Amino acid sequence: MTGQQEQRTVRGYIVSLPPRKGAGEESAKVALQDEDGREYHIVPKGVGIDLVGHISARVEATGIVRQKEDILFLWVRRYTVDDAFEDDWYDDN
Repeated sequence: MTGQQEQRTVRGYIVSLPPRKGAGEESAKVALQDEDGREYHIVPKGVGIDLVGHISARVEATGIVRQKEDILFLWVRRYTVDDAFEDDWYDDN
């Protein structure tokens, strides 16, 4: 990634993005939407690829954020899924 960038931790939900033409970060399939409604397009490299399988999950992700035009991109270095809701939902006890 080039340009101005910073490391940041973002919390929110994974949402799907409409299909887009392009390669690299431009081909992001999901974004992390924070509580303020900002979308961070997840760069489809490294552990960010795994987030495609976590649509609608609450996630805390740390990585490098870069803005290109009006789009924020997040190159995820590590993340955790808040599965407390899933545990309550599937609890058979």
